[in-house]
Amino acid sequence: MTVSGTVETGGGQSGLVADYVGCGGGLVMIGGYLSFTGIDGKARYGMSPLTDVLPVTVLPHDDRNETLDGLEVDVVEPGHPILGGTLALWPPLLSYNRLLPKPGCVVAARTANDLMLVTGEYGERRAVAFASDLAPHWAPPEFVEWVHYPALWTSIPAWAAQATPDAHATGRRGSWS
Repeated sequence: MTVSGTVETGGGQSGLVADYVGCGGGLVMIGGYLSFTGIDGKARYGMSPLTDVLPVTVLPHDDRNETLDGLEVDVVEPGHPILGGTLALWPPLLSYNRLLPKPGCVVAARTANDLMLVTGEYGERRAVAFASDLAPHWAPPEFVEWVHYPALWTSIPAWAAQATPDAHATGRRGSWS
């Protein structure tokens, strides 16, 4: 399931996604100009029902951090299965959305003092926030052509999709507390 563009704070598609995750579906949210809070604060996912299921807190203002020099990514949980055995040394990324981790979540990778890859469990399922983009322009050719790129982007949704056998049967939403 993919949701793109700006969100309506009353629910709509983002409410359906939040219910899906609460009832056993996985969620991977990827950064970009209109992701998390985004350019000029237009994306507003922090004001949507997705705020309950994301493993991060979304800032209330334009959250983009862009650089042409490249950002070094530090893998801080190299054994985490979400990384798919990728190396701790990643090619540089050019931009990301600034995010804050929710209590109990795992920061698998970061750039300087900011988050890059965060995992969390919500109800019966899992959610992931990747603060940069998986494609150009925030992800330069060195990243998308990286030999470990396929393993990383196979492992991220696979980790989020792991379900308990009765997750859909319970029909209950979870919480981060």
